[in-house]
Amino acid sequence: GDLVCEVGCGTARNLARLARRYPEARFFGIDASEEMLRTARANLTRAGLTRTDGAGRVTLAHGLAEDLDPAMFGLDRPFDVLLFSYAFSIFPEWRPAAERALTAVRPGGTVAVVDFGQQDRLPRLFRAGLRRWLSLFGVSPQPALRDHFRHLAECGRGRLDDRDLLRGYAFTLRFTTAP
Repeated sequence: GDLVCEVGCGTARNLARLARRYPEARFFGIDASEEMLRTARANLTRAGLTRTDGAGRVTLAHGLAEDLDPAMFGLDRPFDVLLFSYAFSIFPEWRPAAERALTAVRPGGTVAVVDFGQQDRLPRLFRAGLRRWLSLFGVSPQPALRDHFRHLAECGRGRLDDRDLLRGYAFTLRFTTAP
């Protein structure tokens, strides 16, 4: 029965996989791009997870991460889990989205993030090429994001599990808010 929302859901690939794996949960997705949401709706309809009228196991909404509110989905309680998959690195300003996440998730809920790391342990030439390629798509790794969540944990606002992946190519963090 958990309420799970992916912020920056794109084509809903993650939501479709999660909805099939966890049939008891309710899933929601928000994205700033109407084009991505059109693709997401078509993908979810094809997967039998929603209908063309928007009803179904996964509900989508158009909006910005910093405006996320469970009420935009007709919910009267916060989300249990918020997911950000390679989203913070494309937000023009990541701080408002991070702060909003803390108010949109319930006490004891989880903000889960996977995103591009600093690639500091990758070979220098590969790292330089990767960063140039990412910049072509408006992607900019945000090292201060991890520091922000570390600070929140140090201040007692929650518990943090923070891990590097693939020699710093990416990272995951799981922030469980204080109950």
